[in-house]
Amino acid sequence: MSRVAARWLANTTALAAAMLVTSCAVGPDFLHPTPPEITRYTREPLTHTSSTDVASGRRQVFAPGGDIPEQWWALFRSPRLNALIEQALHNNQSLQSALASLRAAKEAVYAQEGKFFPLAQANFNPTRKLASADWRL
Repeated sequence: MSRVAARWLANTTALAAAMLVTSCAVGPDFLHPTPPEITRYTREPLTHTSSTDVASGRRQVFAPGGDIPEQWWALFRSPRLNALIEQALHNNQSLQSALASLRAAKEAVYAQEGKFFPLAQANFNPTRKLASADWRL
């Protein structure tokens, strides 16, 4: 082995060893901060809303933790809204296809996030050639 090749090999080995040793110590021990304890949107708890200016305007009362019915739009007692929701549910033949599209999009995002991870590749291809001393026939 020539001196240049030996020196190149020593430098490359030293660089690889230095990268391997320092790659294990990158970054401090990070701890996620705890989220703030928030239980409502306002500083003071809301018990009701202000009344409206119409004759039958009554205050709305908040019921935290109350159960919402499955067909919540029926609480508005609006035939037009009920018809619109019925039409939307009727024209949406399969929510499963929408969920499958959502899952496929999520997997595509995961595949694209893979580009942020380091990539290491290696290749070894040993060959051996024997040349004939007399190649002319």
